[in-house]
Amino acid sequence: MECFDARVAPIGWHCCDFDDSKWSAAEEHEMGDGQFINTDLPSLRHTFQPAVKLIHQATTSCEVHPLTRDMKSNEIGAYLMNEAWSRGPDYDSMEIKNLDARKGTALVFDLGRQYTGGVTFNFHSDSDGVVDIGWGELLERERPALMRKGHSYVDRYIARPGFNHWLPMGYSAGRYFCLILRGFSGNVRFDRVGMLASEPALDWSARFECSDDRLNAIWDLCERTIRIGTQEGLIDCPTREQAPYVGDANHVAGWISRLTGDYSYWCYLVREAFVVQGRQGLIKTALFSGQSHLFLDYQLLAIVGARQYVYESGDIETASLILPAARRIVEWFINRTDPDGWLMIDWQDLPNQASFVDAPAFASDPLIDPGMNLFIDHPGLGWHNVQDPGLDRRGRNAALHALFAHTLRAIADLMDLLGRSGSQALRVRADRLVSQIENTFYCNQESAFVDGIVDGEQVTQVSQQTNTLCAMVGAGPLQPLMNRLLRDDPDMARCGPYFHLYMLPLMVDAGLIGQALNMVRQKWGALVDRGATTMWETFSGDELDSLCHPWACVPVDFLSRYIVGIGSLLPDGVSIELRPQTSLLDYAEATIHTCRGPVTLGWRDGVLFGELPNGLSATLYLAGGPVGVQGRWRQPV
Repeated sequence: MECFDARVAPIGWHCCDFDDSKWSAAEEHEMGDGQFINTDLPSLRHTFQPAVKLIHQATTSCEVHPLTRDMKSNEIGAYLMNEAWSRGPDYDSMEIKNLDARKGTALVFDLGRQYTGGVTFNFHSDSDGVVDIGWGELLERERPALMRKGHSYVDRYIARPGFNHWLPMGYSAGRYFCLILRGFSGNVRFDRVGMLASEPALDWSARFECSDDRLNAIWDLCERTIRIGTQEGLIDCPTREQAPYVGDANHVAGWISRLTGDYSYWCYLVREAFVVQGRQGLIKTALFSGQSHLFLDYQLLAIVGARQYVYESGDIETASLILPAARRIVEWFINRTDPDGWLMIDWQDLPNQASFVDAPAFASDPLIDPGMNLFIDHPGLGWHNVQDPGLDRRGRNAALHALFAHTLRAIADLMDLLGRSGSQALRVRADRLVSQIENTFYCNQESAFVDGIVDGEQVTQVSQQTNTLCAMVGAGPLQPLMNRLLRDDPDMARCGPYFHLYMLPLMVDAGLIGQALNMVRQKWGALVDRGATTMWETFSGDELDSLCHPWACVPVDFLSRYIVGIGSLLPDGVSIELRPQTSLLDYAEATIHTCRGPVTLGWRDGVLFGELPNGLSATLYLAGGPVGVQGRWRQPV
């Protein structure tokens, strides 16, 4: 929370021509033992977004709630959300007249849609006074929901008579904000009020358009979420999680590269993820954070994401830099296997596995005795989707073992790419583990994999997440398994938005691409129907969620990659596969970036067309067989 006292601020301190010659010089401090990584990230682009409407006015208390440095974050938010409001006089949104210092005046503004940045205003005042500034992603009792999950989204500005200007140092996100004026007498005239919105200064030139307006709206919503949900670095969301979780961020970084052609976010993420490693070999789950907890599955996903980055970017140097740390992570897991190759890790025995609320945070070394959890997906942890059937994480967990096998193959790929020995032994271990998964976790009665084994018996819980991961490593018959996951089963744990990035491609592989496309229309289209202006953390969009969450933007990749059919570069770095699904849409067109330049593919009126950058060739897969194409081309469907 920021509190600024304009009464003691130098006049014009924020202006370029302010004379600061009398100010003392800044103190210099050594960096210490940390390792500096040049981010080489793009700067931010700032745009003032004026409030589009004053939607509520109220009279409230003149009492200014005291602020202290040791008060809990939720105290001021709870006070502002619970203080009594009564209907106030109708003001013009730019001029508030005849204010009485014995009363407070609350003004609620709507920006029209979600933005990331900082609430800002200029006003002229006849007197001093206090402005409590609160913002939120949704409305609650006619005011912004400025307290979420126990944290307040509030700043305070202490005004002086005359001109006042406010712009916070920090950033957040929201659609609605309130200004609560207390202690003012006379008039307050606003010159401007709104949000200084920020997004990376990138060329967001990727495009998708088709004959289905619903799909167009979904893609646009995803693209916008990624754009404003990314700031000076990758972040899970611009409200409460202003740091990237490696399992989510690798996919978001990959989508940014396909949307803009910029790989700097992804490169920085991969390098940063492996540079901070504990003595035991584990890395941080949430980068740029002092939190001392980590997800075991995200240790593995960091390696899988690094492999994908190297494949798509061709950045062999980064692969060489991170491989030693990646191998230490794999060794940590191998050292916790029994003679049969099973991981001796039980979710019930993990420190702080049930909740991270009481785990120590901001320790000097966050990887000493860290809290641990097995995330996989939200259901069952009590953080989100609390009404849905949850994953069963107990005992010998099927999802963790499938992901471990997947990671063994991923690091073997990196080792082969760099010409390092030992990859074949890892592949043998992975293949053996997949066979054991198939023989141990598959339940004939359910025609699916169960979540785990507890006390030698299969648990009863079946989840889309576990079965998706098992199918991803080649366990089980793919098409029957996918059909089982699509069954209307109220007891089955179902994927949240992000986990569909694994499930939807498997549906394509199983010949269920039409059903996969309908799933996108239904699930993400429901958010469009509910008026979302950015993608939500879960499909619920309730008070537990952040309402601008890039990891939920799976359709931005699915529609361009699997429907229009623009894949990733092949390992040779000079070719790509194009697999247009022309039977699913009357027309469609997409432009997606690769590290060699933009690729366009589309069809309309019975003609396929596309364009490839110089030096890149493609294999176009049609009903009559594959065709090689280069440059700008046209082809009958």
